[in-house]
Order: sequence, then structure tokens, then C-alpha cells
Amino acid sequence: MEILDITRIIHIFAGFTAFFAAPIALIMKKGGASHIQIGKAFVWAMGIATATAFINSLFIWIPFLIMLSVFSFYNVLIGVRAIRFYRGEEPGTLDNVIHLVALLFVAALFGYGIYGYATAPQNFVWILSVVFGALGMFGIRKNYRMIRKEHDRSTWMRFHISGMLSGYIAAVTAFSATSLDFLPGLVQWLWPTVLFPPMIA
Repeated sequence: MEILDITRIIHIFAGFTAFFAAPIALIMKKGGASHIQIGKAFVWAMGIATATAFINSLFIWIPFLIMLSVFSFYNVLIGVRAIRFYRGEEPGTLDNVIHLVALLFVAALFGYGIYGYATAPQNFVWILSVVFGALGMFGIRKNYRMIRKEHDRSTWMRFHISGMLSGYIAAVTAFSATSLDFLPGLVQWLWPTVLFPPMIA
């Protein structure tokens, strides 16, 4: 079995773990031991799914998925950081690095979409790249401005929920893109982004 076969199996297992862990954590009592443990499982599963997607896309060379995988985990990571802020930790250098790296990747994703439109407009990947890249730049800028301000604990808790659920959108999107073949290509990729943010809000 080749290394890419192994990472692909790990990716699928981690992705399904994240897909089912998030709704379970959502319905549990917040702050309870079970919620925390399931939440940690979701974070680790998303981290492993992101790492394996990055590795696979790097070896097969799918730039779109390389950049998108980083943005997907960014949302989970800021959800984790929000809990630290909720407990009294102050945003610092680590948060600057997280936002900067994520911004570089989504800006590259947006640029990749523009390049795709100029060179292969018949391939709808350019549309996905522009949409996710633009949403990413807007969201990262908004999040960064938010963490530079003083907030009460309830605001940080909402920030935590928003980050985790935004990360879950990535898991649902991956499931849809790989499994819901009866949907048109663009719909497969975009319906979670269209449907879930208003529900999160």
C-alpha cells in the first residue's frame, strides 16, 4: 500500500469523525466533560483531515485543495482560540501568525481563481476559488479586527461557536463534494456555504 493510499484512508476516517462529532458536541451541555471531549475529538479530526488533504493535494498537485484545506482548519483554530480568550488569555503573536498565514492562503486562492478564469473558464473550479477566497479574506479581516478589541465572555463564547460551526461547514462541504454526486458540481460545493451561515448567525 502506497503512502497516498494510507493518508487517503486516514483522511476519510478523520473526515467522518469530524462530520459526526460536531453535531453531537452541539447538542450536549456546553462546558460539560462530554462536550469538551467530543469537541476535542472534532478539533483533532479536523486537524488530521486537513493535514492529510494538504499532503495528498501536494503530491497529486491540486492547488485549489491545498489552499482550501488551510482555510478550513483556520476556522476551527479560531474557535479553539476563542475559548482561550473566554478563559482570560490575551490575543498575542500566535494569533497574528494564524491570521497572517490564513490570509496568505486565501489571497492565493482568490488569485488562483482569477488565473483559472483567464486560462480555463470552462472549469468551474475558478468560481469556487474566487468565492471561497473572497469570503475567506473578508472573514479573516473581520475576525482579526474582532480579537484586537476587548470583549466580555459571552462575546468570546459566540466567537467560539461561530468558529467551530464554520469549520464544520468545511466537513459538510467535503462530504457533499465527494458523495452527493446527484447534485450539480457547483451546488455540491456551495450549498453548505449558502445554507449554514444564516443559521449560525
